[in-house]
Amino acid sequence: MHSAEYAEHDGLGLKGLIDDGQVSGEEVGDAALRALEEVNPRLNALVGEPFDDVSDDPAGPLGGVPFLAKDLVCLLEGKPMEWGGRLIAGFVAPADSTPHP
Repeated sequence: MHSAEYAEHDGLGLKGLIDDGQVSGEEVGDAALRALEEVNPRLNALVGEPFDDVSDDPAGPLGGVPFLAKDLVCLLEGKPMEWGGRLIAGFVAPADSTPHP
């Protein structure tokens, strides 16, 4: 999958391609990384590692589809979450945040 083809689809579209066997989660993840490498030097939106645990596991509604988590709202265990500032630079989330009821 080329990064241009990747960019033509939203998460559900990518999941449909994976479910139909047209691409694997690994191919989608590779395309996502290439797309990030193409645009991030101009945007400087991604300051940490994008995703190092792309799964090819098709389970779940978006299984195999890579995603990024903005470090302003939720916590992901073991991931740096610095909220865009120096005040808590180096903070690594001790646990996942939980949804509010």
